[in-house]
Amino acid sequence: MIRKAKTEDIERIIELSSFASRQNWKRFFSKDKAKYLSYAFLNLYNNFHQENLKYYYVYEEENIIKGFINYSIKEEKVYLKKLVVDYFFENEDILNKMYIEFEQQAIKANMQIIYMWVITKDKEMVDFLNNKHFIQDNTRRYLDNTIILEQLYYKNLIK
Repeated sequence: MIRKAKTEDIERIIELSSFASRQNWKRFFSKDKAKYLSYAFLNLYNNFHQENLKYYYVYEEENIIKGFINYSIKEEKVYLKKLVVDYFFENEDILNKMYIEFEQQAIKANMQIIYMWVITKDKEMVDFLNNKHFIQDNTRRYLDNTIILEQLYYKNLIK
């Protein structure tokens, strides 16, 4: 089940984000890895305030938070920032379940478009977005002063 995050979820969200960063980002970084991971974790920790919880959904089963979605909203557009699943539950199709519920919530809230920046080398996430009928935009950028290239993807929710 997906639900809005609560204050008591903050520690688990930070734990999942930190672990996922270590696991996922190490594929894309060599010398910059330690520097970037430290930056990413400190940035998350320092910027995680109570008001930020409104931009998080957690996926919970049997009182265990197994993943979370972090997003932002600008006009009628949703920007997915993070889709994170605990490593121990990766084979339970949680990413798919979480995304489907999130998209349904976005539609109910009259959102028109979902956007997500994805590292161009992240084949798993690119495949996931393609399976969800996201479209590759022509917009690219470098990730936080690195040489890692990101690609913008989007999905129209209005049919």
